Amino acid sequence: MRSTRRAACLVAATLAVILGTVVGCKPETGLVPVRGRVYIGDELSTTGQGTVTFHPDDKKGNKSLEEGHGHIMPDGSFLLDTRGQVGIAPGWYKVGVSVSEVLDPANPYVTKFLMPEPEKYSDWNRSGIEIEVVPGKVEQGKYDIKLPPLKK
Repeated sequence: MRSTRRAACLVAATLAVILGTVVGCKPETGLVPVRGRVYIGDELSTTGQGTVTFHPDDKKGNKSLEEGHGHIMPDGSFLLDTRGQVGIAPGWYKVGVSVSEVLDPANPYVTKFLMPEPEKYSDWNRSGIEIEVVPGKVEQGKYDIKLPPLKK
């Protein structure tokens, strides 16, 4: 009887440890949530589809090996993730952005850019856009991306 009681206590203690690890303790990722908006001129980018890429700038001390990526939502906003986890590592980044619309739904690779100088701004190494990601609360608009207006 005593060994049955001891076995039951051992099983209960083991389950408590497992549940505490799985349910209650979320591992710290060190990633900073990055939300922003994309502007083309003074207007939010609300048409077409787009992506934003933050590439670590090792020349400014960011030794991360992971890029952050985000899709531009219909309201012009984006939220970056790193390998499926929300956020990116703190540090300086070179930024690329691409905004386009699909011209032929049967062939989604036929697109029209809805941004100025796509060959420049879609390439994080040529865009000239640099942003520092910092942990903690940041002022609204810190991570917004402002491209020049489209030429008419």
